[in-house]
Amino acid sequence: MARLGKGFWFAVVLPGLLGFDFWTKDWVRDNLAEGGAQLPLIPGWLSLWHAENPDIMFSLPVSPPVVFVGGALAMIVLAITWWQLPRGARLQSAALGAVAAGALGNLVDRIPDGTVTDMVRLYTDHPPLASWLMATVGTNTWPIFNVADVALLSGVGMWLLGDLLRCDPDPRDTLPGT
Repeated sequence: MARLGKGFWFAVVLPGLLGFDFWTKDWVRDNLAEGGAQLPLIPGWLSLWHAENPDIMFSLPVSPPVVFVGGALAMIVLAITWWQLPRGARLQSAALGAVAAGALGNLVDRIPDGTVTDMVRLYTDHPPLASWLMATVGTNTWPIFNVADVALLSGVGMWLLGDLLRCDPDPRDTLPGT
């Protein structure tokens, strides 16, 4: 059986994660009022909560033109990087698919009104830990995020892991662009 090359993994990961991101954002917008009640998944630790975020990852403020130009340049760099990967670079290709899905998911979501729908809230109501976090970092809640953010960060992590585990490639897998 022939080994599945980089094109297969990119073609599976990118639309799969992008579709899941769009679906979760639509579901949240349709079922949870913005800033309203939360849907607890693990009470006291994890919930779904509808937030429209004008900022980028970790709620860092960046002007919209910079976000759109940066996103477009990132997609160009991702495409060039993918094209230059050896045919057998399956983990690296899946990683680029995840990064592209995350970047595109948030970029497309931002087009109508300049915001991104976030929904995953990690926090703690555990008294000693919540008190310590409030005193140490000023909050007991991690910045709210979405599936695109997870895809982007996971893709970067997969890329780094693939780089650390890189072995001498099979000579048949070193042809770029396939």
